[in-house]
Amino acid sequence: MYIQDSVQEVLQDNDDDNFNPKLYIKNPLWEPPEASFEIESAIDYFAEHIRIKQNKFSKARVDRNITALQNHVLRALKNHDKFVVIEADKNMGVTIWERDVYIKQVLSEHLSNGEVYKTSPIESKKRSRDIHQDKIAVFRATAKVHKKPVMLRPVVAKCSTAIESVSKWLHCELQKLKSEIPWCIKDSESFRTEVIKLDLPPNARLVIFDAKSMHSNINLDHAMPIMRRWFESYSGPDLAPVDTLLQTLSLVMRWNIFKFGTSYFQQLIGTAMGTSSAFFFANLCFGDHEKHRILPEFQNPAQAIDNTAPSGLMTTGVFLIWLGDCDARWNALVNLINNFEILKWDCEKPKKSVNFLDLNLTIEGQRIVTRTYQKPDNPYLYIPPHSAHPDGIVRGTIYGLLCTYYYQNSKYSDLIHYGKLLFLRHINQGWEPVVLK
Repeated sequence: MYIQDSVQEVLQDNDDDNFNPKLYIKNPLWEPPEASFEIESAIDYFAEHIRIKQNKFSKARVDRNITALQNHVLRALKNHDKFVVIEADKNMGVTIWERDVYIKQVLSEHLSNGEVYKTSPIESKKRSRDIHQDKIAVFRATAKVHKKPVMLRPVVAKCSTAIESVSKWLHCELQKLKSEIPWCIKDSESFRTEVIKLDLPPNARLVIFDAKSMHSNINLDHAMPIMRRWFESYSGPDLAPVDTLLQTLSLVMRWNIFKFGTSYFQQLIGTAMGTSSAFFFANLCFGDHEKHRILPEFQNPAQAIDNTAPSGLMTTGVFLIWLGDCDARWNALVNLINNFEILKWDCEKPKKSVNFLDLNLTIEGQRIVTRTYQKPDNPYLYIPPHSAHPDGIVRGTIYGLLCTYYYQNSKYSDLIHYGKLLFLRHINQGWEPVVLK
């Protein structure tokens, strides 16, 4: 805070409207110039009194979330040669795997696929890292415990890598094209706001399409001309030159290099996993197919709303309202959606009730009613009473979830149902009912 005040005074006359804090990396060695004597004195006075108050009210005993035995067990698991702890997908907790089983499944499901990945010589990667003083991204996987059998979702951690710095700039540029795909929505709240307004005919049915591994099923040679069309047709302000955008996009998507254990891999096709620009790049690629092929032919008998999230969720799901039977025209729609290079989609037949995002949507009469959708295997690991978290964290969690249930549920009875479940789950975590009430 002190540095911010000093810098603000020094830079108060700098009117740079193009400044974007997401595109700048903080230099830990940089020290701001001193402000005026009055400001520096006031900051020193304030800081000294904060330290006095902090020492006065600081507790001698520090509360801990876990016992010494629990801490010992967790550290032993972390450093164990035989076992590895990995995160479960979809907020489903954590899982413990035998390390050999985990490595074999990562290789068999993902990295051994020569069409998607290729191994890179260690020497060249070390030389590249030494020259550019850059860290190499790390590959890991999360467990899809809601799938039977359990499969792994690939994740690449690219924080603080040089390619991710470039990708952040590219992401900011791609976000300027959001207005070009207006059929996409921001999140489940925006999605619900739109669908509950609809007045449906009696033959309306709901449909969900799920993409099959979109990150590795976008052909870059096919995608680049699509992206050029998006850039050249954009009429808004302040977009970078088209050739610059295409060269940057090619760099980010084609040079996604990461390591798994002691081996190095390069992704050959698809969106560059772990990069901030990958999600919206995928949205735009398939969005071109929607804009020029699907919507012109099927928008009258089908209303389409995609799931597109500016926070980084990929368009892996399509929601449709289909009017009519599963006839030849329906089969034509399914074939057309799947006619996008190597990307394929799973499709359910039209029905009156579907689960999409964190909502259950059901047609009742001429309207769509919604209720909260929760996966049956979710462990719902809320903060226990012995936690050292401040009391306000627990109250904030409960209040926030109740607000979510309030806007998700069309019927009051559903709101009460999920509110009771929230109460019982906190009881199961050890909370006393009188405290929660």
